[in-house]
Amino acid sequence: MNDIGSYIGLLDFGQSSRKIRRRIAHRARQLRLELNGSQASVAASAGISVATLKRFEAGENVSIEALIRTALALDATGPLVSLFPPLERRSIRDFVDDRPPRLRGRRRGP
Repeated sequence: MNDIGSYIGLLDFGQSSRKIRRRIAHRARQLRLELNGSQASVAASAGISVATLKRFEAGENVSIEALIRTALALDATGPLVSLFPPLERRSIRDFVDDRPPRLRGRRRGP
């Protein structure tokens, strides 16, 4: 296993993908229920079929488009937007400037 996989604790990519999909589906269903939305009303608002929303809420594979449309209908796009944050770009000068200052002093002889 590569370092990234061990860092985030993934033993089996397929199993982890399934777990993540189920957690997202569970949270989306909870949010829909908290908003008192029916599957039919959320699906209509999202522009997807009720069958697609049911598959999504069951943790099955759906298209990224269906996921985004559902998030928009539930006003929950914030987490999607922050899923892949931009990397902080630094120049070599930033690294050089971050070095601790050199300490200069007299050498003491034996």
